[in-house]
Amino acid sequence: ETIVMYIYVYSWDPLNKNNKKGRHIVLGVILNVFGLSLLCALDGPATFMQTPPTPLEDLLNISEWNRIATSTWMPLNYHRLVGNGTFGGYMVCIIGAYMYLWSDKREEKEYYDWVGYIGNLIGVGIMIPLPAMGYIFVREIYQYDATIGMYIMSDRESMFMLVQGLLVGTMFSASNIYMWVSMKRIDNAQRFFPAMKFGFILIIMAACIWFTPRRFFATMMPEPGMDNTMVLPDNLAFLALMISKNTAAFTLVTVTFINYIFYTIATKTGKVHYGKINPLGPYVLIFLGFSDIWLMSWMGTIRELSRMNWHIYKVFKDVTPEKFTPSLAESGFHVTTIVWTFFIIMTGIIWLGIKYPKSKKTSESHAPAQAAPQMAE
Repeated sequence: ETIVMYIYVYSWDPLNKNNKKGRHIVLGVILNVFGLSLLCALDGPATFMQTPPTPLEDLLNISEWNRIATSTWMPLNYHRLVGNGTFGGYMVCIIGAYMYLWSDKREEKEYYDWVGYIGNLIGVGIMIPLPAMGYIFVREIYQYDATIGMYIMSDRESMFMLVQGLLVGTMFSASNIYMWVSMKRIDNAQRFFPAMKFGFILIIMAACIWFTPRRFFATMMPEPGMDNTMVLPDNLAFLALMISKNTAAFTLVTVTFINYIFYTIATKTGKVHYGKINPLGPYVLIFLGFSDIWLMSWMGTIRELSRMNWHIYKVFKDVTPEKFTPSLAESGFHVTTIVWTFFIIMTGIIWLGIKYPKSKKTSESHAPAQAAPQMAE
């Protein structure tokens, strides 16, 4: 995959000059096939450790394929494929937002505004089915062993899922905010604003329901020393039921999808004044990119911790001193440190890869005219 990626990057100029863009597209398809294959290959050991094939007594006698193709393997492939597609779209958003903020020329601002628009179009479009992929994955976990599902949703990892719900709701809200500010620079897009305002009310209500827990302590039942007042009153307990959560998730996705349709119609029927987006827009794109990286890391943490004190669930027990589930604060600290490290490195790569070629072109444009070689006629 790395070799093909380098070929893909460095073959653009010669293929473009020779009008062979189709070959570059083929390279892109091959690169994505390799990436998808790598994703599925890495998911195999992860799902084997979480949900090993049953009966466990026959684990040593089955084929390697049966060890990989567990009941949760394909659901996790779907979930991570959609998640990585969203991640790719929001990485484009970050690049476009950074360069928009760094640019001084009108033409460059227009171009990078367009880059951010395309990245958001990809990110939001792929993020819409993401909750459904998560439900499919968790459904298979419950069918395999409800203990794992209860551990995630109602026990030691319940507060982890609260953070996940908070972040997902915030990301959906931010995506709709970007579409709102982006549509303000599109002619005749104002006709959609009344419906979108009502949609924002639904989004806020749905997001609040999604991250409302039954209780604010991470155990199934109160333990000694826990404050019983941290439990929702009985008349509000329905907000913590799955039917309420599912309704909230459906509302978030539906409203975002409708706004996405409005957004697409507006760009098709009205002139888009690129380079004139509200200053809030690029910062929303950067927030979406950072939040998506953090959410992916957090969901990986939840998935790995769901094995409890097992290396391979009910097969190979973890007897080390670190077998406990870390606290929310400790997990959040490690995830945030890793994400900030990745984000800073990625920012440096963007800066090195884009700013230096611009500086080179600028220096060439200021060079004496006689120094530039002339093509023979």
